[in-house]
Amino acid sequence: MSTFFYQFNIVIILLFCMLCKYSMGQEINSRLLVAEYRIDTPRVGSYSYLVSYNFKNGIFVSKDTIIGTGKEKDGAHTPQVTYGRGRGKIYKDRYYIPGMGNVIDLQTKQFIRTSNGDSFKETRGDTIIFYRNKIRTGKGYLALNLKSGYYDFIRENNWYRPKYGTSSPDNKYYLTISKSQLPYKVCLSDYEGNSRVLVEDAKSGPMMISDSQFPHVETVWLNNRSFLYVIHHRKKSKENVGYHQVDLRKYDILNNTDTLFFSIDSAKVGLLNGYFYRNGINQIIYKSSSDTHYLVDTVGQQLLPYPAFILSDEFSYSKPTQNTKKEGSSIYRKGIKIGEIWCLPPVPSHHAIAVEYGDLGSNLGYPKGIKIWTTAKNDWITFDIPWINCIVGWIVDESLTPP
Repeated sequence: MSTFFYQFNIVIILLFCMLCKYSMGQEINSRLLVAEYRIDTPRVGSYSYLVSYNFKNGIFVSKDTIIGTGKEKDGAHTPQVTYGRGRGKIYKDRYYIPGMGNVIDLQTKQFIRTSNGDSFKETRGDTIIFYRNKIRTGKGYLALNLKSGYYDFIRENNWYRPKYGTSSPDNKYYLTISKSQLPYKVCLSDYEGNSRVLVEDAKSGPMMISDSQFPHVETVWLNNRSFLYVIHHRKKSKENVGYHQVDLRKYDILNNTDTLFFSIDSAKVGLLNGYFYRNGINQIIYKSSSDTHYLVDTVGQQLLPYPAFILSDEFSYSKPTQNTKKEGSSIYRKGIKIGEIWCLPPVPSHHAIAVEYGDLGSNLGYPKGIKIWTTAKNDWITFDIPWINCIVGWIVDESLTPP
């Protein structure tokens, strides 16, 4: 009987320990990847280290060097990597793809593929797609197998079809703008070579006070059957000042219906074309040519003010305006302001966010270092770096759920 009670008590203790473990939250390990220039080289800026700032449950514990990259190191040639904000992609929390043919295995700290100028296009499972445009070696799409390291041209296109920037979500169709004559036309094409004009009169795009871009017609797919496109009506005020009436129209390719989605009555003439993009939670944002950002409300069929850019479910930030440009960017967690920093756009993770920062009003092309905020610390920690290249991104063990 005593043996039974002894075993019973052991079971209760084990269950209690497991309950405590899950109630307190599992251990979360995360790493912030940063590219930092080597400063002791004669050729300043020609060599970078990819490093990681390591956190355990939101608390900084160490800093590691993953790999060194550049043209030369102590006379030995090393792969050249062009780091830069937004240029690369962290894939599966293991691989870093800088964008020009390189692939770094962050786990083994080695190159799977070194640069030859091929342009990164997309990832598919254990395959990375690149594109080559060279007369000597040929043009076309290439596939890198992450498991075997095999890399070659894609000979059969039955398993891969390139996705254009204007492709529908299911990649069956894509949009083009015909500018051969005025007015511009919106055309629908498929991958079998069929094409038809959907919109005969898309006007001529916005008038701009800069000639650095050719006027364009902005488009974005809402789903597999409908998309928005933008019509700019060029107008003059009584004072002979140019402005736009901007119509966002919705086209349904199945029913061939073209309806008004929303109209901006008066928009200032801007420097560049407007465009659509998606924020950190996949909402569609419209940036007008007058540099105003709107949230596209597809349910209410309207444009809403978008004062703070949503980075993730937790974090958002707003840039300084003309009136507050000496105050830095405001950074928020769940709507509560956690900082006002002169910085580049923040890089969020689970319960953490990082920025490249500088002194107020300084040139952020040369940041002073990085600042990192975590919910565990509920404060910013600062790392001043002699010469920072850029923040690459976060790696989090996705198998563990944040507490």
